[in-house]
Amino acid sequence: WTAAIQLSKYLEKRHEAKNPDLAKTRVLELGSGTGMVGIIAAALGANVTLTDLPNIVTNAAKNVEINKKAIESGGGKAIAVPFTWGNREAKVFKDDIAAKNPPYDLILASDVVYTKESGDLLLDAMDQVFSSPSISHKDTVLLLAGDLRGRVGRSALLEAAAKKYDVQKISEEQMDQGWMSCNIEIHSIRRKKSSKSS
Repeated sequence: WTAAIQLSKYLEKRHEAKNPDLAKTRVLELGSGTGMVGIIAAALGANVTLTDLPNIVTNAAKNVEINKKAIESGGGKAIAVPFTWGNREAKVFKDDIAAKNPPYDLILASDVVYTKESGDLLLDAMDQVFSSPSISHKDTVLLLAGDLRGRVGRSALLEAAAKKYDVQKISEEQMDQGWMSCNIEIHSIRRKKSSKSS
């Protein structure tokens, strides 16, 4: 999971430069798997909601518990909840996680797109997140990381996303050079700025 490692190092590098400082940043991770990226964000001070399929999210929840001391010492919080992409009735969008807190500032997804089908599901999840004012705000940013294994599906996703969103590739200079690989890419995705007519 090299892209997850690079995304984690990218978050750490940005946090150290206070650009942005992750302390108290509200983070949603899509397709958390083991939860590594979300747990690192929480250990850097973020309030993180890790999500994945119901049969997978239990692993992330166990790892949150295992890393509880590191998360608490960093001033962050982490919870793991199920979220199935394409399920518009998903609990994460209906319960008090969204109702009790401000919208997410940052959305993370790494090593999650391998085929066009998985890209289509992620695009639907992105549409769901970006269109809900209780989940995201106008400045919410999604960071998508992947390696060569998912380049075909990710390319199709990025092409489709660019029609709706502002999609930018993170330069290699911004990434952690100690973990740099030409096979890993990180993209930022956000709402397009609306142009006001004069």
